[in-house]
Amino acid sequence: MIKVAEIPNPKKIIHCKKHGDFEARYMPVREDSFYVSEYCSKCVSEQKIEAEEKERAEKKRQDIENEKLYQQNVRIKAGISKRNMYKTFDDYIAENDGQQYAKNSASAFVESFPSDKNLLMIGSVGTGKTLLASAIVDKLVNKHKCKIEKASD
Repeated sequence: MIKVAEIPNPKKIIHCKKHGDFEARYMPVREDSFYVSEYCSKCVSEQKIEAEEKERAEKKRQDIENEKLYQQNVRIKAGISKRNMYKTFDDYIAENDGQQYAKNSASAFVESFPSDKNLLMIGSVGTGKTLLASAIVDKLVNKHKCKIEKASD
């Protein structure tokens, strides 16, 4: 603390490596004393802006992460397994005419949704029914209530 009588005249000049010379600021604390600020106000402003930008970037990152978790939970509740999360029709490799027909039918079902038609997939283990069902639900789940139901359940 510097007493009122002790304030230098002319005021103290301080050098900032980035912004050059500036006068120290004397801020009253009480009637008889002052606080001497030797911080470059431009540097302080830049640090504040940088901190605000970092805070906005962190909030945006957190919002994206929260949306990602929300989308994942929506898909899990709709019956999509973690293995088939975010699968698309492009992930389904049709190795024969029957599989190509199933892929085309699933894609057409999504394109014409909602409609009065249903889609029932029957086939041997490992033919891709769950992957196709997951791709269908993934396309529809953000706008429509849907769920994968297995006949065994």
